[in-house]
Amino acid sequence: LAAHLEGLDGRQEHGRAVFGPIKEVSRFIPSYNAGEPGGVGERTRTFLKVQDGCDYFCSFCTIPLARGRSRSGTVAETVALAREIAASGVREIVLTGVNIGDFGRDGETFLDLI
Repeated sequence: LAAHLEGLDGRQEHGRAVFGPIKEVSRFIPSYNAGEPGGVGERTRTFLKVQDGCDYFCSFCTIPLARGRSRSGTVAETVALAREIAASGVREIVLTGVNIGDFGRDGETFLDLI
């Protein structure tokens, strides 16, 4: 494998890891797959990201470094976006997130959302 990685930036001998500065991501940006440009096309289902990031820093996982700390919108913001999606003709909305159990701000929880 190493022979194929010659041009890789930051490659070090003796298995040393190379780390660079990490920019903190603090703002949540909700997103959903709209299918085709201008709408959902033939699809009846869309995925709505309601949470991103993670606060747990497990030794085997890079999500907190790659995606930042856990963050989400409010229940009201999420419901408003879900209504907008439903009005476009979507019949099923799948709620998703990196660690969806961490959804919520100011005392709100994922149970409040559903």
